[in-house]
Amino acid sequence: MNKFIECFWIFIIGSFIGYICETIWCIIRWKKIESRKGLIYGYLIPIYGIATLMISLIVDYYGIKNYFLFFIITFLICSIVEYISSFCQEKCFGTKSWDYSKMKGNINGRINILYLSIWSLMGIFWCKYYKIIINIIIIPLTKIGIISEITILFFIFTLYNCFISICASYRQKLRRKAIKPKNKFEKWLDNNYSDERLNKIYANAKVID
Repeated sequence: MNKFIECFWIFIIGSFIGYICETIWCIIRWKKIESRKGLIYGYLIPIYGIATLMISLIVDYYGIKNYFLFFIITFLICSIVEYISSFCQEKCFGTKSWDYSKMKGNINGRINILYLSIWSLMGIFWCKYYKIIINIIIIPLTKIGIISEITILFFIFTLYNCFISICASYRQKLRRKAIKPKNKFEKWLDNNYSDERLNKIYANAKVID
């Protein structure tokens, strides 16, 4: 199996599982359905996909099969990805989608020991069975000979999705500072990705600047 294809679908599946988990948590914790998307289009949260991919690559490369090591690797990777993601979101877009500063065991409000432990327990399951999960998705497409085409289409769309999501969010930050669009692209962003639309998509993002 082509390694790129496997890595890409691990990222997509991890991003989707993250969205499902966040949605369920929102329903349980806040008794409501709220958009927890990380990108404008689709139901993905990329930081989950990035963490899932990094964990999978490490486990696969070193041939790790120990449950305790599964837990430790997931804990460390999730800590790093979540902290960096929170920092970048704050600095680039002037918003926060989570803040653990009122909880015990937090570091700068960006990561929390309790939640990291929960994700790490779930990580044990992923490390043990992710190959099976990937094969369930990929093998049927491989058998009918369209896995490469489907992957390329999804990859191109995902790149566009990430690009437009970043641009629209950054442009929203500039609008909050009353900075007018300087070119046709920024005008297009203002017309197609208004504050009202973005606030619905990123409903849990709180402005901090």
